[in-house]
Amino acid sequence: MDKNKLQKRLQKVDNEISLYALAHEFGVHVDEILLLIQNEILPDFQHVFKSQAFKIPFFKEEEQNLFFRSEIIDLGFLCQHKIKEVKEHMKKKHSKFAHQIFYDKWLLSRGY
Repeated sequence: MDKNKLQKRLQKVDNEISLYALAHEFGVHVDEILLLIQNEILPDFQHVFKSQAFKIPFFKEEEQNLFFRSEIIDLGFLCQHKIKEVKEHMKKKHSKFAHQIFYDKWLLSRGY
């Protein structure tokens, strides 16, 4: 299972996809995708996101676009908002207001 393949596939998903369907497409077990997300994507995403969260509102538009186009931020948001089971779990972890604002900015920046 590769982060780049996962990112390219999730970029093509219109709304949501189940973990089972995603695993079936890649020919892997569901737990492989979950482990990739849990061990390699979300820790890096959360570290970068938390370190910049209070600075983002003060970024110029170009800086915001660069931030939201970075690979780890893009992949983190894709996982959280495209994969059904991850999406439900992450809703409980993030404060809804702040996360929604940054999600909207990411969505505008990336255009998915």
